Amino acid sequence: MMNTYAVELRITAESLSPEQVTEDLGLEPSLVRHAGDQRGRSSVFTKALWAYGGGQKWASLEEGLNSLLRPLSGKELALKRYASTAEVFWWCGHFQSTFDHSTVFSPALLGRLADFNFPLHLVSYFSDDA
Repeated sequence: MMNTYAVELRITAESLSPEQVTEDLGLEPSLVRHAGDQRGRSSVFTKALWAYGGGQKWASLEEGLNSLLRPLSGKELALKRYASTAEVFWWCGHFQSTFDHSTVFSPALLGRLADFNFPLHLVSYFSDDA
């Protein structure tokens, strides 16, 4: 089995309006949550979330991140404005069925990510379906 990746740009804050983010960026989100939305039977989300790019699995993390960077190019200023009042970050899910794999990033990708100046969260999951 091979490793797969999911990638999103995420913006989260207690007072975030996902609808305003959609309007400001001109991009349709892959996931939206509002503060107060039901999380489970007995809990709610305390922060709103706007996420862009989910829904597709990638064989390469670099390929997935590059797919997000293309439509976000030119939107750096709008995103940086959100970073002053919200947490803005790259979320990367690594779905793996073995632990003998490494991920390599090209200098070009690292430079493009650095231009945005947002942290990258890499979360690993063990998955028989990876």
